[in-house]
Amino acid sequence: MEPIPVEKRAKIIDEARKGSLHELSILAKAWYSLPNAMDDGIPSIFFHHLSSSLAEVPTEPNSDIIDIEATEVGSEEDPVLISTKRAFWSLWGITYFAALFSSFDQDPYGPEFVQAWPGIFKWSAFLYTSQVQISSTDHGSNSTPTDRAAVRGATRDVIAGSWSALASSEAARKRMLETHGVLDIATRLWIFEDNEDVARSTPFAEGFTFGSVLIELLMHDGDAEKLEYIISAAGGDLDRIAQTLLRRLKKDFNSSKFASLPHNSTMLFLLVRQFCDIQKPEPFLKNGAISICVKLLLRTAFVLNQPDADISSNMKGHYVRLMLLASGFLHNFLDHGNGVPWVLQAINAGLLTAFIECSPMYENLENEDYITVSFAITKILPRYLAYICVVRVMNTAFERLGKTEQFLLLPETKAWEGINALALLTGRRMCVVGRVEDISKESTKCSNPQCEKVGIRGDFKRCAKCEVALYCSKACQTVHWKLKASASGHKHVCNDPRDVHSAEGENMCLLDYEYLRYLSVSESSYSLACLRQLKATRYPSARLRNLVVIINYDIIPITYQLCPRSEWAKIYLYGQTLDPPKNSKTDVQTIIVAVIPAGRVPAWKIVRISGEFLNLDPDLDQNSGEADSESSVDSTGNGTVHWLDRDAEIRRKYYCGV
Repeated sequence: MEPIPVEKRAKIIDEARKGSLHELSILAKAWYSLPNAMDDGIPSIFFHHLSSSLAEVPTEPNSDIIDIEATEVGSEEDPVLISTKRAFWSLWGITYFAALFSSFDQDPYGPEFVQAWPGIFKWSAFLYTSQVQISSTDHGSNSTPTDRAAVRGATRDVIAGSWSALASSEAARKRMLETHGVLDIATRLWIFEDNEDVARSTPFAEGFTFGSVLIELLMHDGDAEKLEYIISAAGGDLDRIAQTLLRRLKKDFNSSKFASLPHNSTMLFLLVRQFCDIQKPEPFLKNGAISICVKLLLRTAFVLNQPDADISSNMKGHYVRLMLLASGFLHNFLDHGNGVPWVLQAINAGLLTAFIECSPMYENLENEDYITVSFAITKILPRYLAYICVVRVMNTAFERLGKTEQFLLLPETKAWEGINALALLTGRRMCVVGRVEDISKESTKCSNPQCEKVGIRGDFKRCAKCEVALYCSKACQTVHWKLKASASGHKHVCNDPRDVHSAEGENMCLLDYEYLRYLSVSESSYSLACLRQLKATRYPSARLRNLVVIINYDIIPITYQLCPRSEWAKIYLYGQTLDPPKNSKTDVQTIIVAVIPAGRVPAWKIVRISGEFLNLDPDLDQNSGEADSESSVDSTGNGTVHWLDRDAEIRRKYYCGV
């Protein structure tokens, strides 16, 4: 835009006030850059032209394309057309209030906006119906598709832009929402804002989504009823809305404008949050919201970490806000539903890298803000290492990350403690994964006593109910099931150890259960000091086979409890009591209840181990791993093991390749 020469300033303002289209267009495009523009009463010029010509607003939409940006006025030009063009340029000028309001802590122009709103709305509604909404078949033969698209695009921009500026004022926003038809027009401006691939000349238009900004401002109070109305006006398809919003967000932060103008991405992301907070977030999650959120963090870090980046402190504040918004989204929705798909999606999208690359910004964060940005790394991902698929993907991510320069420099940053703890835990869990994979290669025999074919364990099929019995064929399984109890028929001893007790969780796969079984044995063995302390404190005379070991993987660090089998009815986990085992052989098995993350409501699984697999008498077991951990028992009977980082460098080399 061309700046207004100082020597012409007074004349242009005076002529614009009188209604000259040429001077009004110049002022609308450049008034915000003028020093002391508010002192000259420039905004009142735009309000005046919209209000004084209120009676001239046509009652029927014009069926012809109006060259609305043309400022030359012929001697016989229709006065209504001239008023329409004045209204267009006045709305253009009002658009710049969006930038102006970011510097205000209060709402000084609210009353003036409220007073001007009737004229603004009436002219906006006319321009929308005549230049945006009207069917292309209604236009005159002299207009080309490109002409029509350009007019629609420009008109949409000035309406949505001027309304966005007004909605930045709380007083004006409330007045707007009281006006019938505002939400309908605003929704259509939003849904169709990027339909035409036409170069725009309107303010901020290139890459700026005024419609999305407008909807977010109108909705920022979280009114569910208004959001339902907007969804209905947009066609009622929330899945399509999610796709549209996420596509625009991704396009925006990948554009060149993001490096100098992050505000648009911020408003788009806030709108995504509005829909997810008030409506069900599933349409957004299944369309890649988690992955896009992580990539937004990566893009933000990339912009801020450029060595030649000259970013003002105010602009850095905008990027930090965007980082906090994205981190908060992960905080709220990474654990949604089953949880596992979103955790895997986040890791594969580069969450570990994003956390590390954003670390230069952590030093100046308030403690509460740092808890937000680190929550996924310190509180969510460690819990989901109870699933073998998460462990494998996490280990692969650390292997890639360990060879990067950012990881080598990490110990010098605030992010080191959280990422190091996650890396160490991943390494420990990978050892269990290795054991499970080794077992699948060991030889075994068919459980059918009339067959007993020998082969590689991985080639056999397990009983789908108990996952213990192994068969070389379906026929062998059927035969074994039908055998009498005296002949060791499987029907009489089969039980289902995979029962999941959770409001949201799904059954684990066979490999997950096998991994959880070995993980529980491993964790219990390494935490003998804690279990002994619990036993000595609460049940000194009990034998392990008469105690249930409860391991809670949904808490970091994990916690332990002991409970006599006779008190099954008293085991109360997350609002539900635990059903007692229905297997006649439980008296010769050690029972472990493993509590695992499964979204907002954890699940629990019963793991049965044949025999007394560990002994709680300290004089009978010397391999407890106590040198690597410290244990404590609280007043409620919960035991906690804190792992010591004595050999961190060795472990880091093992699974990170540093």
